[in-house]
Amino acid sequence: MQMKFRRLTALLMALVLLLSAFPVSVAAGVTPNGEYSVPFLYVKDGSNERSIINDYLNPSTGKLIINNGSAKFQHEVMQYTSFQHFSAKLAGKDKAVINGNTINGIEGYQVVAAQPAGDGLDPDHVVVSYDIENLQEKQEILIHIVIPSVNYDNWYNVQLQLDISGLPVDGGNNGGGGETGTVSLEQLEALFTTSNELLSTTAEGTGDGFYLLGSKATFQNTINQARSIADSAGGSNQDLIKAAYLVLQEGKKKYEAARITVNKVNLVRALEEITVFATTVKNIGTANGASAAHAVLTDGEYSVGASVRLGQWIADAQTVAADPQASQTAINNALNVLTANVEDLKKQQYKKEILPLLVLDPVTGEISEHNKDFKTEVSMFTQSAAPYFQAYAHVVFAEPMEIAPELTLYGQSATGEISSSTLTGYKTLIQKGYEGLIQAYQFAARHQKADDSIYQGLSKLEYTIGTEKRTVLFSYNANHLTALNVSITAARQLHDSAVVGTATGQYEAAAKESLLSAIQLAEQTGKKLNSTRPEIANAAKILEKSVQVFNGSQIRNISFAALHATNAALSSMDSYFLKPASVTSNNGETYVSFAIKDSSIVTEFKVAQNSILTDVTVVSENKTENTRVIKFKVNDLTAIVPGQVRIIMPNVIDPRTGKPYDATHNIRLLFDNGDPAVLKAAIAAAKTAHDEAVAGTGVGQYPQSAKDTLLSAITAANAVANSILSTKQQLIDAEGTLDQALRAFQATKIVVVDPVKPTEPGALADGKYLIDIQFLKQGTTQTSVMDEYVAHPARLLVQNGVKLVQVNLKQSKEITGFTIGGSTPATIESDASANTRRVQFTVADLPAKLDGWVKIDWPEVKYHHEYSIQIQLGAITPVASWDSDSFGSVVPRETPEEIEKKKKEQEEKDKLAGKDATAAFKDLANNWAKEAINRALKLNIVQGYPDGSFKPNATVNRAEWTVILGRALKLESKNASTAFADMKNIPTWAQSFIEQAVAAGIINGYEDQTFRPTQNVNRTEIAVMIVRALHLPLEAADSLNFADAAEIPSYAKAYIATAVKYGLIKGLDQNQFGGTKSATRAEAITLVLRAVDYLEAKAAEQEKAKTA
Repeated sequence: MQMKFRRLTALLMALVLLLSAFPVSVAAGVTPNGEYSVPFLYVKDGSNERSIINDYLNPSTGKLIINNGSAKFQHEVMQYTSFQHFSAKLAGKDKAVINGNTINGIEGYQVVAAQPAGDGLDPDHVVVSYDIENLQEKQEILIHIVIPSVNYDNWYNVQLQLDISGLPVDGGNNGGGGETGTVSLEQLEALFTTSNELLSTTAEGTGDGFYLLGSKATFQNTINQARSIADSAGGSNQDLIKAAYLVLQEGKKKYEAARITVNKVNLVRALEEITVFATTVKNIGTANGASAAHAVLTDGEYSVGASVRLGQWIADAQTVAADPQASQTAINNALNVLTANVEDLKKQQYKKEILPLLVLDPVTGEISEHNKDFKTEVSMFTQSAAPYFQAYAHVVFAEPMEIAPELTLYGQSATGEISSSTLTGYKTLIQKGYEGLIQAYQFAARHQKADDSIYQGLSKLEYTIGTEKRTVLFSYNANHLTALNVSITAARQLHDSAVVGTATGQYEAAAKESLLSAIQLAEQTGKKLNSTRPEIANAAKILEKSVQVFNGSQIRNISFAALHATNAALSSMDSYFLKPASVTSNNGETYVSFAIKDSSIVTEFKVAQNSILTDVTVVSENKTENTRVIKFKVNDLTAIVPGQVRIIMPNVIDPRTGKPYDATHNIRLLFDNGDPAVLKAAIAAAKTAHDEAVAGTGVGQYPQSAKDTLLSAITAANAVANSILSTKQQLIDAEGTLDQALRAFQATKIVVVDPVKPTEPGALADGKYLIDIQFLKQGTTQTSVMDEYVAHPARLLVQNGVKLVQVNLKQSKEITGFTIGGSTPATIESDASANTRRVQFTVADLPAKLDGWVKIDWPEVKYHHEYSIQIQLGAITPVASWDSDSFGSVVPRETPEEIEKKKKEQEEKDKLAGKDATAAFKDLANNWAKEAINRALKLNIVQGYPDGSFKPNATVNRAEWTVILGRALKLESKNASTAFADMKNIPTWAQSFIEQAVAAGIINGYEDQTFRPTQNVNRTEIAVMIVRALHLPLEAADSLNFADAAEIPSYAKAYIATAVKYGLIKGLDQNQFGGTKSATRAEAITLVLRAVDYLEAKAAEQEKAKTA
């Protein structure tokens, strides 16, 4: 027994020594100031049962902020627009009583503070915060949740439950260090109580709020171990009490970490959106009231049973969402299945398109003699997207006729055949929508599996008028034929205007012949009215490719040089080659051709093809002029190409061999080399400027460092100019770099500015002085805002009679431009950490008033302005030494944008006063963007839908976005036209806006010459188009610091960087830009109005500058 006691004592002492190494303060006292991540849970009123509102929150974002004994709690909400009310009970107030929609005691609650999270564009994603009265007790919360789409409207009393067991406790020194505090027996027993309560009120499982299997047994063992240690303490052994506390505290933390968190927010949100979408899903025949077997389509309807299938999908997902044992995997799977099914269903929606109808003779393929039996247009209802292709045609007879009911339509099978043996398309007599006795029929025109490679665009109809049986062939391909023939006309014009020759801009005869063959082949299809859809598409594709090849075959001239095989020098063979060379392209391959003089002695010429020296092709030879034209393929014109030339001169004896000269010369061909004359002239000018400049600190002199920098730039440019390997582009780049260096050098010149005559003449002795300085608005006595960004007074240094004024600027990074008398003063010191720099300039006399200019770019406060100023230099005080600078505080004031924005907002309020434009739309009552949408509606930027909805959460396609942008920015109408391959798919109402946007360079088509009007716009495209529309100067592409910057297309990076700088768009959560995320109508309107506000503020600022 005694041995057992000694072993227990030794074990406990070891545990005490181990735990005492941890600097944990657990004594009674307050938690030190700071921010702490804490687990939290909202529970149902009067219980520990999890409340449903946890589904709308991010459970991992709980943060407790302690400041001098006060506590504030905050966390993220992921669906905030569903919370019509969210408040916390104030200290000393009674708990609210809920009676239906009547709340007694609500005045005793404080509405929580809510701040946007992420990029601030998602009104559902916010951070809420509120004060906590007592950390040891549950906090009373009052909630009102409203979800109109599912008729959900309820008030709740819930309690916030915080787990504060992991918080540090300051043992009386407020976190200021010292020895570890003590743990009282009362604190230990309180922890036992909360631990046992936690264990008894929780359960193991797989769903949200449950705990991992096996975790309860582990926690129970820890409680038992802690109790054994506590019992050994005898109520007084502080070390053992503390050891028990720490063991239990650590066990409780581990158990709480085993709590399962299942995030249902995305599934709940998807269910809400899809439930709203379900109200818009109409089955075939809904509008016309026909039975399912003979349903008559209306634009926007879905296949039979669509609404039932959708309802079942929603019910299945709701079952999973409501299952308390649903794991995160089950939730994710339910979301994926639901969204995938809905996206697939959307592809099955039928969209109406009015097409010209060609009524043809089924034998000859020409216009049928029965053509006038039918209206000239057909309404075609086609499923929205692959892999669903089914289409129905509404064909209308032109006049009332005695038509026998036995009509037979020969439709198209899944393999593309049209015959009675494959498929007989059903017919439905349309009962509504057509006047009088005119008969209209709905025919099955396209099989569900007939994709574009199969679908012919043809149907055959047999019908009887009176006793006459008639047969016609319907073609729905008139628009495709028209587009093909337009392309044929353009190609023929290109062919006819092309000139055969060898000069720049001309073409080889073979290229013209090849294009003509392609045109003639396409004409065969274009003239045949019964051409099938694949035939037309194939002809258009071949013609387009032929035109591309022909355009690439246009001859252009480039310079070139023959280099020595190993040295950076011209080869002696260079003199045999006549310049320039001509370049042509054929089927994507590039060919170079040039003439060789004295060709009779140049017996062989080989060029490397895939690293093998291969004989060039002889194009022509003129023995009279002793020239030969050769041609060879070049894979890369920017690369140096190895070659070999053989020279034979029978009448010249080679002294090396004593035989007639016969030698092979290895060479290297450099294409598109440039003339260095321009660069050399620029070098000479820069060298003159450098040599004539005097280094020093006096007026008209230059800092030595500036001369050194310019000389380095001249040396680098010389290297490029004198290198035989330099290409034309390298010469151009070098000249541009040198020009920038010269301009920067010239700006460092120490200048003298015309002074104001001194009131008290007299020379200043050499030494240090303080000088009064004031920055004024140009031409006034009013203080400029720039005055707040400089140290007062300034410094004055007099050396050898030269007066040097030194001004210390704060916000140095934001002051991106600063000149005195047109020149940038030299920076003599800078401090990046303090964001300051000291600049120096000379003055001839004092006091003085100097003209200046400043440019400020401050993205954090959205301030980007430049303006002229004047600098008043006044009283002078001699000093033995300079003390540290004194900066005043910046006076808070509205920026010009804010002033103009407020003015504009007031004008908008005056202009838009009156009836709420959103009142007519049933789905805008509680929308976060209602105010912006109201403004956009009244400005005629957007419109609603005929069914009385606005659909703020619907995605925006390219056509819709272009119209919104064009209306908002009032793009100028231009005589522009577009020639996209899918023009027929662009709605009439959007065409003029698209033409304007294309002409303005705001939006372009794709590489395949399509516009894709129905494709959703994403955040990348919106950023690019807004920046283009606002004509903003582009920022550096590498300035983007988003985590997914590598996923942003290279062409868009500079645009996105610019949009971010000017506050037009921001990133998403976790520093993501999310360039592929589609925009909704509400988001698009918000963004475009932001652009409108920017343009108007900029215009107002420019106008203000003119009158200043």
